[in-house]
Amino acid sequence: MRMLARVMTGIGFFALLGGCCLGVWGWQEKKVGAKATADPVSVDLAKLESGEKVDNNHLKIGPHYALYYSIVYSSKTRSRFIKTKPNANQTVEYAFYPIVSTSNPDMQALDKLKKQFGGLENVPDNVDIPTPEHFVILVKTKRFKTVGDLPTDDIRSEDSIQGLVINDISSLDSKEEKLIKEDFPNLDVKKILILEDNRKPSSSGTAVGTMIGGGACLFVGLASLGAAVVLVMKSSQSPERERAKKKSRRVRTDDEDDD
Repeated sequence: MRMLARVMTGIGFFALLGGCCLGVWGWQEKKVGAKATADPVSVDLAKLESGEKVDNNHLKIGPHYALYYSIVYSSKTRSRFIKTKPNANQTVEYAFYPIVSTSNPDMQALDKLKKQFGGLENVPDNVDIPTPEHFVILVKTKRFKTVGDLPTDDIRSEDSIQGLVINDISSLDSKEEKLIKEDFPNLDVKKILILEDNRKPSSSGTAVGTMIGGGACLFVGLASLGAAVVLVMKSSQSPERERAKKKSRRVRTDDEDDD
């Protein structure tokens, strides 16, 4: 009976854990998908930089510059965000990097330098390379699987990017914010949109179904733990006490027969 109680306890804990995970995931998907369409909406990054708001979380952005010199990534074997490159085979969980529009004033000055010297790598050391002072889109990506996959060029021209704005369910922690603000000291973090690339919104049916499944798992978990408690209580009665009860019953029966 005690073995069965242990099994029920294990089932209960795993069901509770699974129920919590499913419930949280479903709630997050429902929240972030509430303001997103199945197909991404094309937006002008330059207009976003000028203060235009978005009312759809599923975005597609056209030509832009990826500022890889300010990339911040989480290493799986380390519990902190770093900007250095240790072992090239070290696993990267995810990374953040800013993007800016091609019409950004600093980027236009950069284009002039590229044309003048035939590439950024040819710009003399005594010439200052302009970099943006702020941005509005911070990309969260899982494209880079290892440290060796991280881009080596500081700034790269990209054709497009599609993803889901996840500000409603995610934000930068203090370490991430500190590292990013090293390159952008005047950045207003509250105005940043965090875009998780290649992420699409789940349907409301999927989100609600997941939450219902999580609730069912929680019910099974609680029921299993309750059953385990009952089994433990039943098995807590020692064999000696059982034998004493049986002996007491036999004595009473013998006394009745004597009468």
